[in-house]
Amino acid sequence: MASSGSTRGGKTSLVLAATVGSTIQLVLLVAPLLVFAGRLMGEPMDLAFTGFEVVAIVLATIITRELIADGKANWFEGFLLLGVYVILAIGFYHLPT
Repeated sequence: MASSGSTRGGKTSLVLAATVGSTIQLVLLVAPLLVFAGRLMGEPMDLAFTGFEVVAIVLATIITRELIADGKANWFEGFLLLGVYVILAIGFYHLPT
C-alpha cells in the first residue's frame, strides 16, 4: 500500500498549471466584461494602465514566478505572497488620483 505522501508526488506542477491557467481565463473574461459594464453604467473604463499599475503587475508576476519556480510551496512562500498583496493594496490606496 502506498503512503499518502507518494500519491501526491508530481502533481504540484499540475496544480500550478491549473491555477495559473484558470486565473488567465478569468482575467480574459472579466476585463472585457468590466469595460462593457462600465459603459452601461456611465463610468467608462478603458484598459490604459498607469505606470504604477504596470509596475505592480510586472512585479507581482515576477515574484510569483520566482516563488513557484521550484514546484514546491510552503507556508512562508504563501505568507510572502500575502505580504506582496498587502504592499500593493497600500500602494494603490495611497495612489493619487
